[in-house]
Amino acid sequence: MLRNILKGQYLNRDELKSLNFKKLGNNVLIDKSVMIPNPLNLEIGDNVRIDSNCILSSGKNGKIVIKNNVHIAPLNLIYCANEKQILFENHSGLAAGCKLYGRTENYRGKFLMNPTHNDEDIDLITGDIILNKFATLGCDSVLFPGSIIPIGTVLGSKSLYTSKYPLREWSIYAGVPLKFIRDRHRDSEKLSNKYNK
Repeated sequence: MLRNILKGQYLNRDELKSLNFKKLGNNVLIDKSVMIPNPLNLEIGDNVRIDSNCILSSGKNGKIVIKNNVHIAPLNLIYCANEKQILFENHSGLAAGCKLYGRTENYRGKFLMNPTHNDEDIDLITGDIILNKFATLGCDSVLFPGSIIPIGTVLGSKSLYTSKYPLREWSIYAGVPLKFIRDRHRDSEKLSNKYNK
């Protein structure tokens, strides 16, 4: 039993179709332990793999779009706000344990916090989150509302990006606070051509 849990089990094609995703591409692997409260708000392209114990929550009117050749490793939380989107462009992805918060509460103390209170007593901060082509987050990284990871840019493990300033394309950043480490090679662009048919 434990061996099966550790090995993981992916939904078959019929099981995937029964979830009624807004779009479902080919060669999609989603582990049976993944939680997707609103699959109608999720678009999935081709060659996508979502590993065990992830949560993809789009809210009532939010949208999560996963394009082609995207890998979402185990234990990721993808939390999209109402009327907003979280977008994974081609060849982007998440290492294990990342948290993408398209919605958070105001922590300054002028409002109450948590969903046990009325809407008028809570101040929500919301925004889109976009991982452009070839963008990847290292293990346990965190993004806040409004985060845009430019083409080819990666964040090292345990990084925090609050979207307060723009990041450079094809760069490596890491840390808390986030700091530029160095430029990144662009060879992956050439390698990707064989997948864009």
